[in-house]
Amino acid sequence: TNAKGAGESDAKLALTLGAQGGGSERVELAFSARLAAGWTARTTYTYADYRFRDFAKGGSDLDGNQEPNVPLHAIGAELRYDSPRGMFAVLALRHFSDLEVDDENVGESDGATLGELRVGYRYQRGSLSVEPFVSVRNLSGARYDGTTRPNAAAGRFFAPFNAVVLDGLAGDHG
Repeated sequence: TNAKGAGESDAKLALTLGAQGGGSERVELAFSARLAAGWTARTTYTYADYRFRDFAKGGSDLDGNQEPNVPLHAIGAELRYDSPRGMFAVLALRHFSDLEVDDENVGESDGATLGELRVGYRYQRGSLSVEPFVSVRNLSGARYDGTTRPNAAAGRFFAPFNAVVLDGLAGDHG
């Protein structure tokens, strides 16, 4: 749905629903709006309840267990400023809920809320755009598992991560 308000502001709402039978369901909701010249806001929410059906492992019936490595809830919010000269800045917040790390649903990785500040420059040439940027992630220093290895041997599911990260380049063609 698109809505055009006063002046230059506009808003977009997207909703995706999915059901795969056997109890697996997905809902994705995204909203974005231009707040003022150069300013945009975006929020997203995903509910992903993926469950096994007709699944056995090692003689155990795992029917109805949650699939590992997929958070049930994920929420994001972003405020972005784009200057007329190509510079941009983004302040983002992301939360994801606990997730199962094995088929048996015995191990679990804690969810976390992470903040990010990103600045960069947008180069545009025809339909090609490139955005080199620097970002500082995990502004609050939350301890979370940056990588999980579903069904890892000897219970080594986790690769804890709480460092601030600086990185680099995004692009688009089309």
